[in-house]
Amino acid sequence: MTHEQIGMILSLIGMTVSILSFQFRKKTLFLLAQSIGSGIFLISYIFSGGGMAVWLNVVYLIRNFVFVRLDKMDEWVKRKACFVFWGLILSVYVIYTLSVGEAFPEAVWSFLPAFGSLFSSYAYTQTSAIRLRLIKLVDSACWITYNLHIGIGALGGTLCELFSLVSIAIAIWRFLRQDRQQTAVQS
Repeated sequence: MTHEQIGMILSLIGMTVSILSFQFRKKTLFLLAQSIGSGIFLISYIFSGGGMAVWLNVVYLIRNFVFVRLDKMDEWVKRKACFVFWGLILSVYVIYTLSVGEAFPEAVWSFLPAFGSLFSSYAYTQTSAIRLRLIKLVDSACWITYNLHIGIGALGGTLCELFSLVSIAIAIWRFLRQDRQQTAVQS
């Protein structure tokens, strides 16, 4: 089996875990599943030479575990952590772009996943499961656009984000329905 084949198999496993993560209402379980998915994606990108995606997934792992620990903290603490991760994400983007010497148009395309990551970091400051997922829609849109630009080589990533959008929509629908049922029972 080649490195690329191993990377593809791992990315399919990471995709499955990431897609299913949106169905967890409890933020801790959601972030744990996101971390597992990011860890598997990290390894898959190492096998397939994923460039900046490797470093973004390292940031995701750290960020997810930090936000699990901060979940019960004050909103201001979560926002400060968000600012730290915004700085880290932007630093990863700048360092990666400068180190590989990307031309301007390609550097703009490479900014899309980093831009989406800024939104997902902000999403993790949310206490509402629905609001978190609504903000994550922007993250998925950025990754889909980036993956479509790359082409067939990013087919797995494109499919992952398309299925994630569907999973997010289903989760929002389920959570809204559960909230309405709870409100009706309490009335």
